[in-house]
Amino acid sequence: MNASRINDAIAEDKLEFTFHLKVSNWFEKILVKFKLRSLKKTVHISPITLGARFLYSKYALQLDVLENGKGLSAERTGLIMSKIHTDNLVMAIAIVIHNSESKPPKWMVREVRNLNQQQLLELIGFVKKSLDTDSFLNSIISLNGMSLQTEEIIAAENANPVSTK
Repeated sequence: MNASRINDAIAEDKLEFTFHLKVSNWFEKILVKFKLRSLKKTVHISPITLGARFLYSKYALQLDVLENGKGLSAERTGLIMSKIHTDNLVMAIAIVIHNSESKPPKWMVREVRNLNQQQLLELIGFVKKSLDTDSFLNSIISLNGMSLQTEEIIAAENANPVSTK
């Protein structure tokens, strides 16, 4: 990973997404009526922490398109995936937005579930930037002494065939 990419990741502004909340019960209606609660909530999406990445992976790994969609049309695969994996997708997205080792708040899960397709695509773009899987893989690979560009293993610095003992 080059220095400019590291600097870009550190200096990157937080991404913002605004949820337009829906009133779900009578108590919330009263709070909104007396302006004690806003119908808009803005969340800041920042690069994901390792704890949140771990929790995210539990849900994201269950989204297996290849297993559920073998031999089916794209439309049918989409319908099957919607039926089976909507809860996992919603939780995975909410975890990245929440960016904590704890589960996301119920309001966030509810609002992600109620997004329309255009809002969902915008939010998924933010989620992909937050995850930055390439940088994560680069960090693992650099710790193990491998290169992403080639199939070679980079020798450790102290690897010397001649012993000095």
